[in-house]
Amino acid sequence: MSVLMRRENTLIIEPGSDISKIQIINFILLPNSKKHFEGPPLYVVDASDKDKLSEAKDELFKLVEMDTLVGKPLLVLGNKNDIDGALKEDQLQKMLDLEQIQNREVCIYSISAKNLTNIDNVIKWMTKYGK
Repeated sequence: MSVLMRRENTLIIEPGSDISKIQIINFILLPNSKKHFEGPPLYVVDASDKDKLSEAKDELFKLVEMDTLVGKPLLVLGNKNDIDGALKEDQLQKMLDLEQIQNREVCIYSISAKNLTNIDNVIKWMTKYGK
């Protein structure tokens, strides 16, 4: 896997990279070249860190406004549901204002990458919408 850029909450990966080796922590999966990105975006937030949700929301809305992603379905994952106090799907949906995202399907799952909770649903969704 080639990582082209990494910030605290963003990881950009070359097209064709093996994403099966990515440890899901708290990142946005974006293309490094807009012309190569065909599949839907996958947006992961740390559901146990309420202090960073405002920043996560801002980044999410930048993501959905990208020209290459207009109208594409969006998968939002609230990771770390194994931690006490982590936000549930309905709480994340409200705090991220997902109802404001129009003209596309938006799906949200509460997951635990550590315990693999709901990862089967993520794989099903990605299989359905991924190219």
